[in-house]
Amino acid sequence: MIRFAAIPLAVLGVLPAASLAQVAQPPSHPAPPAATQVAMVEAPEACVYCGMNRTRFSRSRMLVSYPDGSQVGTCSIHCTAIELKKTQGTAAKALLVGDRGDGAHKLIDARAAVWVIGGSERGVMTPVAKWAFARKEDAEAFIQKSGGKLAGFEEALAVATQELKK
Repeated sequence: MIRFAAIPLAVLGVLPAASLAQVAQPPSHPAPPAATQVAMVEAPEACVYCGMNRTRFSRSRMLVSYPDGSQVGTCSIHCTAIELKKTQGTAAKALLVGDRGDGAHKLIDARAAVWVIGGSERGVMTPVAKWAFARKEDAEAFIQKSGGKLAGFEEALAVATQELKK
């Protein structure tokens, strides 16, 4: 019996290439609105500690920058806690985190962010969710929808560091 590999109809010239996207996207799962689509994030693509894709987890990703110019990219405050524990004694020049309140999840200063700890929305690499917001109003709206409590970076990091001991 001869078997043939599946070839997209656009490749064969049966459908124009523009139609391929319509065929490939089932109507029950439309693409998210352009405002919530996230472009590829800064390097590295994968978290240096757990290997999770940082674009997929752009809402929780962090970037640690050191005075010598080196950077470490993580998927979450959990993996950032591992990095900061490992490099104890080396002060980070900048700690950036994806803004959970911004659909594009732009990087913001983690130390200045308004954090939400807990709530019903599942966190990343943690039993207790920790989300960062650039605006307090966005954090409060999130709490109204999903629960949790307002916190600062030091408290969120302390909770993440405590979870490492478990």
